[in-house]
Amino acid sequence: MDPEKAKVLVVGCGGLGNEVIKNLIYENIKNIAIVDYDTVEMSNLNRQFFFSVYDIGRNKASVIQEKIKEKYSNVSITSFVQHIEYFETSFFENFDFVMGCLDNISSRIYLNNLIFTLKKKVIYIDGGVEGFHGSIKIVNRDKNFACFQCTIANYAMGMHTERGRHNSETIPLCTISGKPQNFTDCVFYAMHISFERKRKEKFNLNDENHIRWIYEEAKERASQFHIENESYTLTKQVIQNSIPTTVSTLMIIASLMTNEVHNNVTKTCRRLTHCASNDLNDYSDILYAGENGFYFFHYKVYKNPRCIICSKKRIHFTFDKKRTLGDFIKCIKNIYHFERINISSDTSILFTSSKCLKKTNCEQKLNLTFQQLLDMGKVKQHDYLNLQMENQNFVLFLQLQ
Repeated sequence: MDPEKAKVLVVGCGGLGNEVIKNLIYENIKNIAIVDYDTVEMSNLNRQFFFSVYDIGRNKASVIQEKIKEKYSNVSITSFVQHIEYFETSFFENFDFVMGCLDNISSRIYLNNLIFTLKKKVIYIDGGVEGFHGSIKIVNRDKNFACFQCTIANYAMGMHTERGRHNSETIPLCTISGKPQNFTDCVFYAMHISFERKRKEKFNLNDENHIRWIYEEAKERASQFHIENESYTLTKQVIQNSIPTTVSTLMIIASLMTNEVHNNVTKTCRRLTHCASNDLNDYSDILYAGENGFYFFHYKVYKNPRCIICSKKRIHFTFDKKRTLGDFIKCIKNIYHFERINISSDTSILFTSSKCLKKTNCEQKLNLTFQQLLDMGKVKQHDYLNLQMENQNFVLFLQLQ
C-alpha cells in the first residue's frame, strides 16, 4: 500500500493524539481524519504543541485541522467534533487504520468491538500512557492475537472515570488502616478515615481547604511511621486520582504507534522485494518502561477462544426493513440450516428457541417489521446482532434497506 493512499482515523486529540498526528504527517500519510469533542484548556499547553494560549476554549480537533491546513496544503485532514459513539458504523469503513489516543476504557471497548463488525478490514492501534510507562495494543482481526476484550481483566475498570476522577469504588479499610508503606497510603488514610472522624463532615475534593487539611494530616501520619517524600502536589494527585503525563513517554508511545502504521503500509512492498522473511508485526502488544532507562517488550497474547467479540464468526446480511423478524429468522434458518436459534441486540432479546421462554413476548416480536423494531429502539440501523445457533456464536452485521 502506498503511504499516501492510506487513510487513518485518529480518535482523541490530547497529548498522545497531538504526537500521533504530527508523526503521521512526517510519515507521509496524506489522508487523516481526527475526532475529539473536548476543548483546549490552559493545562494542555505544556504538552499539546498544536495549541497556544489563543486557542483556549476552542475545540481541539478544529484547531488542529486549521493549523495543519495552513502549514501542509498537500495533507487532506478532516475534523469531527463529537463523541466517537455517535458515528454511523459505515463511517469507520472509510479508513485503513484507527489510532486510539483515548483516556478511558469505555471508548476503547467500543472501538475494539466495532472493528469486528465492519465489512472492511480495519486495523485498530490503541495507545496508553501513564507516567513513565506506556502500552500499545494492535487489534488485527485477520490474526490469531487477542483483542481488547480478551485482555480486559488487565485494565483497572472502575478506578477512573472519563475525566480522571476517582469514583465511588470502595477501598478496604483494613488496607488503609494498616501500616502505611509510602506517603500515598498516608493520604488515603487521611482522606477515607481521619477526615470524617475528626471533622464530622463529608470530604469535597474540589475544596482547597479540605485538600490542604488532608495534606497536613497525611504529613503527621507519615512522620509517625518515618516516611519521607511527602508533597502537596502528590496529595492532590492521589485525591484526584490523576497521574502526571510525561512528555517523553507521549513521544515514545506515539512513535511506536506510527511505526505500526508504517509496518503495515509497507508490508506488501517487503513481500514483493523479499526484504524480510518474517512478519515484522508478529506480536499483539508492546510495553514501555522508562523509569530507569528505555525498556521495550514486544509480546504475543493469543485469542481467548470464548471471547464474545473476536472469537465469533462474522456474517454480513442485507434485509428489507419492511419485512418482519419472523421472515428474517426463516431466511437465516434456510441459509445456514440451523433449527435452534437465539438472536439478541444490545438492547433486547429478539428471539430465543428456549422452551421455557416460548410464551414470552419474544414470540410477539415475530410479527413486527424491522422498521417497527427500529422505532421501538430494539435494533439500530447499521448495527450488529448476536446470534447463537447450535452452540455456535456469530456476530451478524445487519444492513437494513
